[in-house]
Amino acid sequence: MKVLQKISKGLRTVSELLATALFSLLPRDRRRILFGAWAGMRYDDNSRVLYEYFLQHHPEYRVYWTTRNPEVLARMRGEGLPVCSIRSLKGFLAVVRSKFIVCTDSSLDYGWKVCSGGATIVNLWHGVGPKRIGVDVKGLPTRFGLFEKKVLARLVPMYLMSTSDAITERFSRTLLVAPERMRNLGQARNDYFFTPHDNPLRRRFPGARLVLYMPTFREDGGRRLPMDLDVLLDLGAIDELCRTRDMYFLVKFHQWTPGHVSHSYGRIVELTDGSLRTQELLDAADILVTDYSSCFVDHLMLDRPQLFYAYDLEHYKAKERDLYGDYLEDATGPVCRDRDSFIRALESIADGDDGFAAKRAEMLDFYYSPENQCAVAPKQADFIISLG
Repeated sequence: MKVLQKISKGLRTVSELLATALFSLLPRDRRRILFGAWAGMRYDDNSRVLYEYFLQHHPEYRVYWTTRNPEVLARMRGEGLPVCSIRSLKGFLAVVRSKFIVCTDSSLDYGWKVCSGGATIVNLWHGVGPKRIGVDVKGLPTRFGLFEKKVLARLVPMYLMSTSDAITERFSRTLLVAPERMRNLGQARNDYFFTPHDNPLRRRFPGARLVLYMPTFREDGGRRLPMDLDVLLDLGAIDELCRTRDMYFLVKFHQWTPGHVSHSYGRIVELTDGSLRTQELLDAADILVTDYSSCFVDHLMLDRPQLFYAYDLEHYKAKERDLYGDYLEDATGPVCRDRDSFIRALESIADGDDGFAAKRAEMLDFYYSPENQCAVAPKQADFIISLG
């Protein structure tokens, strides 16, 4: 049975490669760019910033956003933005006709994978952080898998963005991207920090300091694990601390994590508005609380205190995703392992105790080259234009 499954999978792969080769023979419009992100479910991240930059600064290009989320589709249409559904004829033609396809992860961002033959993929990626990725998680592909990747690299050339020399080396090795296809051009989503803006959370909580808790997702054998903050944290103590320090404790669960937090506290607020951009959340965070998420790396751009709640560190590394480096040594803020130590650390930071400024600067330079610690959409756009 396993042999038959392997044969079937191999035949399907060969058929897909042949179809991709046929689509590569079709002419493509060099002034047409298709953008997508987050498996087509969100209008956010690096792709969104570059999409909006092209709309504003390069009207000579025809740009489209593609999505499989009906709410995103309706909202963008309501705003008059060029958008199409992945599951529509327009979405299919956008993949077939666009010379450039910009994404943040994989073909799930734009769909119609076999139809992308002849296009040039510009993968902006979706974050840099301590979690292991690529071959460091899945292992090397089989010989047939490596053959498939080589063929696809010729039929659908891809460039991958990185943020520093260290990350370039990591991505090239773990994601099996040739060094000449790597580009150290930063992440455009952080341009939000360096341009004038009116943060919606600052309007909602005027004058108060904001603590943002953004944990990464948990899963066990592919099953998404819920997070119950009534168990994991002493919410009563947090609420009282925030009341006495004029703070709000904002909770934003990962989109893949079902989370629960009691709504009986005046100073603890779960953020459920899907239209809030990740960088809007981070920009509002006077204190960031996270665990193994890469969001802390982007927040380093703002040079503000951070706190890490790693209540399941050993289990996470052993059962879910191992980490690069030494988690405790590389931490850019206090690492707490239980409810009591978390309260003490949060109170200390709230009272002005911040002994991690030098570590933040060190890790920022590791993850982001100095030339990428600024707005980068203009140079990313220039790179895409140079390809065509």
